[in-house]
Amino acid sequence: MIFLMFIFVFELFFGGMTPHELLLDMQASVARSQEVVQDSFVRFPGVQFDVEVARTAAQRTRGLMFRESMPVNRGMIFVFDDDAVRNFWMKNTLIPLDMIFVDKDGQVVSVSANVQPCREKVSSACPNYASTEPARYVLEINAGLAHSHHIQKGSRMDISIS
Repeated sequence: MIFLMFIFVFELFFGGMTPHELLLDMQASVARSQEVVQDSFVRFPGVQFDVEVARTAAQRTRGLMFRESMPVNRGMIFVFDDDAVRNFWMKNTLIPLDMIFVDKDGQVVSVSANVQPCREKVSSACPNYASTEPARYVLEINAGLAHSHHIQKGSRMDISIS
């Protein structure tokens, strides 16, 4: 009961939505994930990812939750207003991911590779994945792609967001 109240208050505070509205919004977001992303992408030498953009607290909270798959050339970029150490987790995220933490100048400050979904029933049991230095952006792509494209600390990312 306390856990449900926490979730409700958390979603209202961060999402500005009732749980029912949040569920409908999540379902719509998953449906939109099947659409073609236009005009927003990130590039590293030799590879480009078309990205969905998470700018608001509600979008960042939802992230890639409940997605069963993601095309190989796709991802999600989380955009923040400032540089800070960023903490992410994998609760309700169904696919393994690479999390690439990037500063305001487009330099990768750290990578959390091959992060597995959290299948714990209690959210507090899910591990956190934090940047090792302040980051402005967090890019989530399918697990293993950072390694296969040699994306690592010090790599440069170009970003184009519409």
